[in-house]
Amino acid sequence: MTNYHKTKYGSILLADSLDYLADQKPQTVDLIVTSPPFGLVRKKDYGNVESHEYIDWFKPFGKEFARVLKPSGSLVIDIGGAWIPGQPTRSLYHFELAIMLCRELGMYLAQEFFWWNPSKLPSPAEWVTVRRVRVKDAVNVVWWFSLTPWPKASNRRVLAPYSDAMKGLLKNGYRAKLRPSGHDISAEPSPALARMGVVFQQSTLDLDLTVEQNLFYHASLHGIGGHEARRRIAALLETISVELGPQVRPRLIFGCLEDKQWARMAAMLGPRVSDVTITRAAAKRPLDPSIPVPLFSTYAPTHVIRDPIEAIAEVVASSEREQIVLVTGSVYLVGEVYPWFLSRQGRRGLFPEAAA
Repeated sequence: MTNYHKTKYGSILLADSLDYLADQKPQTVDLIVTSPPFGLVRKKDYGNVESHEYIDWFKPFGKEFARVLKPSGSLVIDIGGAWIPGQPTRSLYHFELAIMLCRELGMYLAQEFFWWNPSKLPSPAEWVTVRRVRVKDAVNVVWWFSLTPWPKASNRRVLAPYSDAMKGLLKNGYRAKLRPSGHDISAEPSPALARMGVVFQQSTLDLDLTVEQNLFYHASLHGIGGHEARRRIAALLETISVELGPQVRPRLIFGCLEDKQWARMAAMLGPRVSDVTITRAAAKRPLDPSIPVPLFSTYAPTHVIRDPIEAIAEVVASSEREQIVLVTGSVYLVGEVYPWFLSRQGRRGLFPEAAA
């Protein structure tokens, strides 16, 4: 093994990868990114096996990858497709590779991505440029595998700015109309989306938007757009404008996911509330409500009601008319109790005509 290049960010090692992997301790690696030799028909100078031998060739690497990865780690494989020799049809070897890693080595396919290379040369020439019965193969698949369904990841690191069209929607609202499918998403958003097989959290908040932008979004779902939406949102914000100064101590309903910084949230919220009800956010990996009790109890009386709807119903029923109830900790929790608040007013949304 040769230390080929080294910087303050790390080293590039020149070695046989199987030999190197064999020397690594189990569950010590966070991420493996590899673009192995593809299962191509034509041999390359760097060495590659044909597609029908590919799975057996790759399996020893897969076993070592699974051994050295941490439970929260990921394996990312960039791999290109191949053609079956003598005919204009595609090999399935890269799909068989994914199936082998999942079914035989116990990995999970977290997601697949596609790298588009528009400058790739037209090949195979026989089918693309001579007979012209196929188009050039300009896409590689990028498989993302993990050892558990919950690898360490955050899409906030790859967010892109809103498009001009989305900015226009947030500014002007959405004009309701019947879709070509026959669904009216504005009149019946949840049933329409469910019939189309869409999982869409239209009842929750987008934390990347301002309060006003979230309200514009909800207005558009109910067919209220443009100047009318702006007028109503301004009036609504005026009626609910409350500054939580030292004299205002709301009642807190709290629930979050287990990987969130709940202790930091408790230290920020605890000194400013009159009492705390901890519940269970309706999502995968919720924080057990009993865990933050000791910390919240140092600031205010704290108890647990595990069901979010029971929690909000009990807190509201025992509150004075002008008492503020603050629900926070997780957008999932807000999304679950939000319809409960609206149902008390006979609404589906924040606006009066959005009646149930």
